[in-house]
Amino acid sequence: MNNLWNRSVGPFDEAAVQRHRHMGLLDCNGDVNADAVNFLAHLCAGLFFDALCDSYVEMQTVSRICQAFCKSENVEAQRVVLMICSEYDAMNHPVPEAIWWISGSKLLVSPFIEGFLSYLREYLKELEVM
Repeated sequence: MNNLWNRSVGPFDEAAVQRHRHMGLLDCNGDVNADAVNFLAHLCAGLFFDALCDSYVEMQTVSRICQAFCKSENVEAQRVVLMICSEYDAMNHPVPEAIWWISGSKLLVSPFIEGFLSYLREYLKELEVM
């Protein structure tokens, strides 16, 4: 069967923009939907933090990992995505599909990571209060 929709098979394919649009991350003109990207960053940071808490017995380990991420704010966004993927791998969890699809987009990866780190900092502060 022919691929009639010219579907992308990876986040670095040119047709990935179509998926980003379907996810609501880009509008029909190809502009970033900042609210949707921020919502996704919030969702993914929360899932990531909870996965850390579920995977590691000691909260010191969770804190150390979160601190390493929070110190990465001046690191290239795509490198932070690789850090996220590596940590999911260390926890034996699959990388959320949305992160996979964002990873190849120069338009989306920076605002996503900025939001992700912002929310992760909030969770780290909550952890330090406990």
